Amino acid sequence: MSIKEASFNRGFTLIEMATVIGLIAFLMSFSLFINLDNYKSDSFPGERDRLVTLLQTARADSLNNIDQISHGVAIRPSEYPGSYAYYEGVNYSDALSQHPESINPVAIQYAFDVTNSSPKEIVFYQLSGDAHSGDGGPYDGDITLNDAGRNMQFNISINHEGRIDW
Repeated sequence: MSIKEASFNRGFTLIEMATVIGLIAFLMSFSLFINLDNYKSDSFPGERDRLVTLLQTARADSLNNIDQISHGVAIRPSEYPGSYAYYEGVNYSDALSQHPESINPVAIQYAFDVTNSSPKEIVFYQLSGDAHSGDGGPYDGDITLNDAGRNMQFNISINHEGRIDW
C-alpha cells in the first residue's frame, strides 16, 4: 500500500457517522421525557409557593393598614376561574361591588384541584392580621391543593391569628 492510498483510508464512513448520530439522538429523546417529568413535579410546589406569597402579601398589607382596609385572596373566583384574586375589602363580593379596581387577578400556572373543605377566600383584617373566611367568621384550617395525576398534595395551614404554615 502506498502513501497515497493510505491517505484515502483515514476517517469515518457515512454509515458510521449516521449510526453514531442516531444513537445520540435516541439517548437524548429519553432525557427529554425525564426533563419534562421533572418540570411538572417542580411546577406544583411552585404554584403552592405563589399562593403562599399572595396570602402573606395580603396579611402584610392588612397589618400595615394599606388603604385603611382589610385585604384578602380569593381562590378561583367565578369572575377569574383560572386565577387567584387579591383584593381589598371585608370579602370578595363586597370588593367586587365596591372596589372593583382593587381586584388584582394572578393567573394560575399549574392545574390542580382545591378540596371542597378548603375556603374559597381568606380575608386578613386590618391592623390585626386575623384570618377570616369569606363569611366573616374566624378561620382556622387548611387550604389543600391536590394534583391527582401525580398523586401529590400540599396543605397550607392558616390559624385565626393569621399565621400561615406550609
